[in-house]
Amino acid sequence: MEFTTERLDIRPLLLTDAEDVYAIRSLESVAKWGRKSTIDKSLSETVSWIQGPSPKKAYIRFAIREKHSPRVIGTLGVNLIPSPTAPEAGSRWEIGYGFHTCVWGRGYATEAVRGFMGVWGALRPALEEGVDGDVRVLEGLFASADERNERSGNVLRKCGFEVVGGFVDEIGRRNLDFGVFI
Repeated sequence: MEFTTERLDIRPLLLTDAEDVYAIRSLESVAKWGRKSTIDKSLSETVSWIQGPSPKKAYIRFAIREKHSPRVIGTLGVNLIPSPTAPEAGSRWEIGYGFHTCVWGRGYATEAVRGFMGVWGALRPALEEGVDGDVRVLEGLFASADERNERSGNVLRKCGFEVVGGFVDEIGRRNLDFGVFI
């Protein structure tokens, strides 16, 4: 599924995007806010990330480009993961995004997340077709952000997300947990 916003073209991520995505994922200033929190050390590491975690895992990743530009400036994706605040409650759809620092401050993250939310209702059923029937999927769309990452928290709030909790991640960072029920 492809979609556009006022200034962005957003389409599924392709292996041909690897060099542009590596230029983003190899920046310490970008990586420190991500779930992995470390840079991609090689193009092959980025290629593996684009290929995805496994064919059985429910996820989708998108390339974000400025309209009329071939260069990927960001990525956005959604994964079905166990709830970090209440794993016994089930799994949840979690959105994540990252942009090259050369476009920070332009409002692209807010625009891309809002655009994604506009297609989420149509996309979710197709993603859930491959989910094991024993997995309980929570309602809503979620995101987590390091509590020190005010910019990401502001993006999520502008898009209608509210803080629904908090947790300490596997590397000891305190995260705010955001949710929106669309």
